[in-house]
Amino acid sequence: MLGKQGKRGQAEEAIPNPTPVTNNEVDDVDKTIDARWKTAESSLMKNILRSQSLSESELETARFLSSAIIRCWREELDTLGEKTQNTPQAPKLLSKWENLLTLQNNEAVHLRAHPDTLDTWIRVYTFLRCAVQAASSAIPSTLASYFEGSERIRDVLARDHGNVFGIWEEGEAMPDHNRDDESEMLGFAMYIDGSYFNHSCDPNVRKTRRGRAMEFRTTREIVAGEELNINYIDTKADGKSRRKELLSGWYFDCKCRRCIDEQALDI
Repeated sequence: MLGKQGKRGQAEEAIPNPTPVTNNEVDDVDKTIDARWKTAESSLMKNILRSQSLSESELETARFLSSAIIRCWREELDTLGEKTQNTPQAPKLLSKWENLLTLQNNEAVHLRAHPDTLDTWIRVYTFLRCAVQAASSAIPSTLASYFEGSERIRDVLARDHGNVFGIWEEGEAMPDHNRDDESEMLGFAMYIDGSYFNHSCDPNVRKTRRGRAMEFRTTREIVAGEELNINYIDTKADGKSRRKELLSGWYFDCKCRRCIDEQALDI
């Protein structure tokens, strides 16, 4: 689990619907994003720590990113160590980092809806890079190099929105439509395997927090070949509201059986 704190209500925050764009406009957005990151990579780090401070939420994002990058570094060290041993290699399985990269990349579509977010991301990246340089004598050079370029930072941020799970008070029921409205959100966590579940407005899997872990259990008997689904949103809402929220927050038009049936009835 990779975790960060948050405030109650962030998981349900309404954001604008993605505006349809042409391929040329998409290319322009991507080029602008790439150019901003490259400028940040080439900027001088001298005295930035003295002149720049992060907000509480930005510091949580910095901790979240640091945790992810350190895990990536340790995984690659372990892989390198295995390659130097003269023992038969087991069939290669995807590492946690490789699994992370298989999740949907939402960078461009998210930044089109929230262009100011890029300033925040770059500010956090610049702060981390400067902090690592300032502590270079206490940090392995191989780890420090992971913070020089922005590629790994972007890899995590691009998969943060739309893939993290809200962490609510211990013992609170999940899925969300059974949660007490007075519950407090403690933060967010990325459970990579759990992110492979698709959404359904009539899910057959319930998610429950167990300490720092997330448990997924079926809610009814599953037939052979049936897909396992969780819910990404409050499923008590009417169909039009649910589909609007999924489009704006998760960038897809829900086609689950419940939504199809409701659309036929114009619900």
